[in-house]
Amino acid sequence: MKYFKKIAAVVLTGVMLVSLAGCGNMVKKVDEDKIRDVMKTQLGIKRGDCYEHEEYELRGTNYEDVDDPYIYEDVYYLRGSEHDDDEDVYVSYYIFDDADEADEYFSHYYEAYSFIDKKYRNYKEGKNGYCIDTSDEDTYLAMYYADDMVIEISAFGKDSTKNAKKFAKKLGFPAK
Repeated sequence: MKYFKKIAAVVLTGVMLVSLAGCGNMVKKVDEDKIRDVMKTQLGIKRGDCYEHEEYELRGTNYEDVDDPYIYEDVYYLRGSEHDDDEDVYVSYYIFDDADEADEYFSHYYEAYSFIDKKYRNYKEGKNGYCIDTSDEDTYLAMYYADDMVIEISAFGKDSTKNAKKFAKKLGFPAK
């Protein structure tokens, strides 16, 4: 009986470790209040400095035919940016009508990034994922997806890249 308990304990410990390792990749949906708060505290972007549109027509790049973009209607869109000398940070926050549209939008970029001959950290499982460009230390390009939400973060310049990474981590997202 002791032998069986030891084996069961080892198996359960292994299962828990594998499930915890998978949870580290999870991207959780962020609500509008949280994104606005973190934009203000981490990047200095105030509410009045943001562009907001309730029924935005988002055009996604169709990599197979760039003249025929993917069009998503009635998307909630919030964009903030912070500029300092040659340093720039841009944050785009989208809420789609449903999770399938967000999944489709994210998947187009995820698949395109998977084929580019650069260093990318990619993850997608179910209704969440991310793509992070790790090819240049002075540039941060990332897309995070959960349920019906997509967040795009881009930063150019050494300090802006550090701030963008802190911003992503503050939201609970992986950063390079």
